[in-house]
Amino acid sequence: MFAVAIMFASCSKSNKLNKRLDGEWNVVTIDGTALGSGESVVIKFTKDKKGKGAYVTTFTFSGVSDTETGTYVLEDDTKITMTETGETTGDVSLIKDYSKTDLTLTDTDGSDAIVLKKK
Repeated sequence: MFAVAIMFASCSKSNKLNKRLDGEWNVVTIDGTALGSGESVVIKFTKDKKGKGAYVTTFTFSGVSDTETGTYVLEDDTKITMTETGETTGDVSLIKDYSKTDLTLTDTDGSDAIVLKKK
């Protein structure tokens, strides 16, 4: 019984989401609008333990690419805070919905949805 209790405790929702989050994600739409031709945003999450990890975001617009790195922290399965390297304050997004292949994030007021698909 004790082993079963530990197994369930170690598989918290944030750990499950953190496992699913691990990997590369393509941004499909931002606030309901698909990215244009030649535009892409890819976020690569690398999980650590207990709902934390690192991320690398690669933006490509008009043939010019830029990269942003940082760390993230999950709170349960409802909120993610992403803090860019060198910054002291992170950007908070709500996790509206997620599965193994889909992730929808919104601003803290529930607007500006970003839909991502796992590569």
